[in-house]
Amino acid sequence: MNKNVLEEIRQMSAASVTQNPETEYRVVEDWMLSADDAEVHDIEGEAVEIPFDAGARAAISAIRWTCRTDRGNRLFYNGNPFRARCVSYSVSGISWQAGAGWPVYTSYCPQPNFSASMRFRDAKRHQVVPVFGGNYWIGCSADASGCGNRTTDVWFWVNDDKYDDNTGTFNLTITSYS
Repeated sequence: MNKNVLEEIRQMSAASVTQNPETEYRVVEDWMLSADDAEVHDIEGEAVEIPFDAGARAAISAIRWTCRTDRGNRLFYNGNPFRARCVSYSVSGISWQAGAGWPVYTSYCPQPNFSASMRFRDAKRHQVVPVFGGNYWIGCSADASGCGNRTTDVWFWVNDDKYDDNTGTFNLTITSYS
């Protein structure tokens, strides 16, 4: 079933993944994704069916991950790195805290300001940051899509300058990719 889900999502994506106009990006720098970094967690996705209301097609196949906020999340599926140039995604179930004294965040882009000390300096403080296609994505939409310049591993982070004191998770669902 897992291979079929992957193929269904990939077949659908060739025609469906488009760039959201509100989703901006910046070129990712190598140090941002260092594989030797202790702040990296490889997470395995699972196949899910997303049902629709009556009158629409029955459901679509997707892949879902539960991402941690105490490190970067490098996505895996069927034991292999999940690689893509274009991705359509949705982030939900956000519940995390950026250390003692910070509020518990429940939104994709909880702070209105920027900080040069954050890992992704052009993304807002503590926002969820997708990284794929050679770029990191800085729009504040929890439901978005984008296409990069090349096929790369897909990562999701929260934007912070210190990860070891973060607690919590968010759910990521990818409905199409190429």
